[in-house]
Order: sequence, then structure tokens, then C-alpha cells
Amino acid sequence: MGRRATPRFRLAWWGDQPSAAAAAANLTFTADDGVLIVPLDAYPRWLTLERVHCLQLNLVDPNACGAFGIRNAALYQRNNFR
Repeated sequence: MGRRATPRFRLAWWGDQPSAAAAAANLTFTADDGVLIVPLDAYPRWLTLERVHCLQLNLVDPNACGAFGIRNAALYQRNNFR
């Protein structure tokens, strides 16, 4: 069975503020086989959070694929070189 559409995902995040969930920051990316690194720290609203309360991943078009898997999800912090 072939791919019906490009599998695109939307990743949203918010902090501890009650109104933040409604105005969650988000990014959309295209997924493919293999390792994928999503640079959250390139998004200013990610950098302004003191604490991440929730990460939410949604498939933009449910018809794009029958199934997908996520393994070894992790959050990393980049090193600043001076």
C-alpha cells in the first residue's frame, strides 16, 4: 500500500500558564524513515519557557499513513560555544 499523502506532523508545546494551552506554540515538519532531529530551540516561544508542561504531537493529515512509530524520543540542549 503506497503513501496517500506526505506525512506531516504538528508539534505543539506550552508551559505552566493556564491560558498557554490555547495559544500553544507549534511547528510543522515532514517525517520520513530514519532519524529526525527537530530543533525546538530555533523557535523563540520555546526559549521563553521556564518549564515545559506539555508536548503534543499530531498527524496533520490522518490519511497520510496507516501507522507510524516513535522510538528513543529525547530532549537535548545545545552547547553554546564562546
